[in-house]
Amino acid sequence: FRAELVEEPFTPREVADTEALARGKYRSREWIHQNAQVPDTSGAAVAKTSGGLLRVYVALTGNVLKHVIISGDFFGTWSGVARLEAALKWTVADHCAIARSVAGAYAEDTEAQALVGVSAAELSHVIWRAVLDSCATTGA
Repeated sequence: FRAELVEEPFTPREVADTEALARGKYRSREWIHQNAQVPDTSGAAVAKTSGGLLRVYVALTGNVLKHVIISGDFFGTWSGVARLEAALKWTVADHCAIARSVAGAYAEDTEAQALVGVSAAELSHVIWRAVLDSCATTGA
């Protein structure tokens, strides 16, 4: 599938609609000073895998992965790890959903495996342990 995007200026109608939305919603005191109803939590897990030591840090908003950091003593590409982290962002913090996101990211990795010697199942398990750690920390 190939698509070519052509850069064009916004139409006057688009500019007016954008301004109306900003004025009516995004510049309001309620929007600017809103408080999240769901507190963030965080957790971490460390595991020795077949590909090396793996550290995973997660931040959750409710039951959704807000941010995932993958680090450790393993071989891999920085760009591959960044793609994995991006694929996990906003994934439901459920073991099966995490496994699907990781498996999908591994399948799309065209360079080579982002984490050499670390299987998708191993990575999913370590991420899940970090999620469980976040629950243990908050008592959820």
